[in-house]
Amino acid sequence: MCTLAVTSLLLGACSSVASKPATMHATTATASPATTAAATPTTTVAAAASATPAPSLVSYGRWTDNNFNGGMPVIRGQAQSVTRLADGRLLLASALTGPGGVTDAHVFLCSPSCLSWNSVPNMQTARAGFTATRLPDGMVLVAGGYGPDMHRTPTAELYDPALNSWSSTGSMVVGRVNFAAATLADGRLLAVGGRIPSGPITNAEIYDPARGRWTAVPNMSTPRERPTATTLLDGRVLVTGGVVSDAGIYLNATASTEIYDPRTDAWLASASMRVARADHTATLLASGKVLVAGNSGDQPDSTELYDPATNTWSAAARMPTERRSHVAVSLASGQVMLLGGLYGAAGFSGTADLYDPLKDTWSTAGDMGGLHGEVRASLLNDGRVVVVGADWGIRTYDPNAT
Repeated sequence: MCTLAVTSLLLGACSSVASKPATMHATTATASPATTAAATPTTTVAAAASATPAPSLVSYGRWTDNNFNGGMPVIRGQAQSVTRLADGRLLLASALTGPGGVTDAHVFLCSPSCLSWNSVPNMQTARAGFTATRLPDGMVLVAGGYGPDMHRTPTAELYDPALNSWSSTGSMVVGRVNFAAATLADGRLLAVGGRIPSGPITNAEIYDPARGRWTAVPNMSTPRERPTATTLLDGRVLVTGGVVSDAGIYLNATASTEIYDPRTDAWLASASMRVARADHTATLLASGKVLVAGNSGDQPDSTELYDPATNTWSAAARMPTERRSHVAVSLASGQVMLLGGLYGAAGFSGTADLYDPLKDTWSTAGDMGGLHGEVRASLLNDGRVVVVGADWGIRTYDPNAT
């Protein structure tokens, strides 16, 4: 099962990153020494990645506007998460954030083709910046994030598609935002890193659906805010990058990575990336390698590949578009689609690009038709991709259309 949410929601690779609310950024937090850090982070940037420039781009596929299909809801706020249910329907959650806290938090269901809509009871706690994960039993676990007063909440709740209702479940050990989560092979959920008032944290914990509770596991070696967490084919979880301290927060990222082994309940050292990164994506490929793309710091158009078999990183072809805080979706073809995000000082990307891991090349999926910035997206059962914008415009992309 895959976790869908954030920044980097990693949408086809069984991993996710908690989304950031539209008006809240890590730079607004007050810095003070982290009390949970287990080690002093290494922030030295590894040697810069060198890869061949992006080749000439070929555009294919087709976008369709879904804005006026089936009574689409008109609401305010930013799309927070898009989670595909077992029957193919999509669970969409939104919230409006600002000085008054989290308001206008709503949840909706769209049909498997996203052509019709139904309302869903609101979550018990209005929240933003959470993770949303479909569990093996079909329930959706929502955890953490900013609560109604914009304070970090440890609460979690479950959505039951059969009953169309929410129920409380065990609270997280540490209330956090901007964390990453990945589904383990046995159906449990690992949450790592994130931010508390004192800064980025090393804490990790696991949710057990059978017991309905969270349990702390050993801390990571490095505090990480806005990292990625990706479940590898062998069941271990690769955690990469993230912001390690509040000093120059968008630049003080780490290239370090580490691996959690659920069989031994221990963290293992792993090779550092070629570039220090945060607000990036990490996507599991069919080969077992992991594609890492984008950055809020240096080389925001760079990508690299991790090979678990050799514990090594290698440079991959550069993206045609600089991106951070974007999303990645694994297509049925094995390609990886990157959508939206930010670039430069304050630019909002309205395009999508496709990576072919067999050829190590990029092609363009074109303009998203007005959607831009921190979008949310999910693969549909028929192979198309649905994209929800910050202003709740909705479009679908068909990679097989001409």
